Amino acid sequence: MGSTKTNARGKQLQQLLNEDWILGSQPLRSSITNVETHPTIGTINGHKPLT
Repeated sequence: MGSTKTNARGKQLQQLLNEDWILGSQPLRSSITNVETHPTIGTINGHKPLT
């Protein structure tokens, strides 16, 4: 009887941890994509490489 209550609480905690990890990794992921797309943005703005 008490074990099901503990199990439900454990699942809730696990879900919170998973959401926390996703939220925590989001800024890192966006900064990585920013770094990847930055040169492209530069060329679109007219900073063409000298030829």
